[in-house]
Amino acid sequence: MRRMLSDPAFAASVNDWRARLAPLHDEVEEQLPAPHIWPLIEARLGHSAAEAVILTRLRRWRVLAVASTAIAATLGAFMILQPAQAPVVTSSPVMVAQIASDHAGPLMLARYDTSTRRFSIAPAVMQTAGHSPELWLIPGDGKPRSLGTFDPSSPTVLTVPEAMTQFIDADTVIAVSIEPVGGSPTGQPSGPVVAKGKMQMI
Repeated sequence: MRRMLSDPAFAASVNDWRARLAPLHDEVEEQLPAPHIWPLIEARLGHSAAEAVILTRLRRWRVLAVASTAIAATLGAFMILQPAQAPVVTSSPVMVAQIASDHAGPLMLARYDTSTRRFSIAPAVMQTAGHSPELWLIPGDGKPRSLGTFDPSSPTVLTVPEAMTQFIDADTVIAVSIEPVGGSPTGQPSGPVVAKGKMQMI
């Protein structure tokens, strides 16, 4: 070592031979000593048995720390390289109907959510003094089925009975009739039908 520091030519020659012999070193498999060897070596170097145990534990902790770091780095790289999974968004079919009058044009918009069985009705301008507008389902069989009365001046949500959901499809007509306060006394439209519209899936 001293000559290498004082003799540049000698140091260059040593480094040259190191470079030549390096491939031979790569061909030799690493051999780890048996666990009981280290305590014997440390005992000969002057370490006590307790110190030897501590040093052995320190080596184990270092190995575990290096292994943990490698695992963490691998997991981090995997998470970075793993493409993000797009969230699966599911939605229930929704139907709408533009309820219009033959004379005044569109009056209101009705929206039906198939998952909640709720009919939402937007406010509309209707002359209903002393009467109640009533909403009707008219399916393919032509028989009106009442969904109940509503207040046209404010948003309204009506829940469709489960037994009536079978009558709601793309052929169903939504109609509004003007009935006595509280609704039709006959179970069928008894007053004038002032607006209607066909359901459409969106």
